[in-house]
Amino acid sequence: MLDVLNNKRLEAAKRAAILTTALQWLLGRVPLTVVPPQFRVGFLIAQRLVPYLGYVGGFVAWSWGAMKSFDKGTRDCESTHLEIDTDSV
Repeated sequence: MLDVLNNKRLEAAKRAAILTTALQWLLGRVPLTVVPPQFRVGFLIAQRLVPYLGYVGGFVAWSWGAMKSFDKGTRDCESTHLEIDTDSV
């Protein structure tokens, strides 16, 4: 399962890095006087939150190797089945 997530995570990490960088660049270049008054508070909050999104993404990318080391599941995705106990429902 982690092999599948690993491939998807790489693509998602690339997209997230591009979006975070673009958003950070955009929010850093727009002057506050251009933003309508009713949106200024949200704009200021967004300016301060965007760098933390990059930190969270960086932490997940850095710790992915540790997460993979705890994978005790099978490598064959077709042999893994989810059993649902219908007697207890």
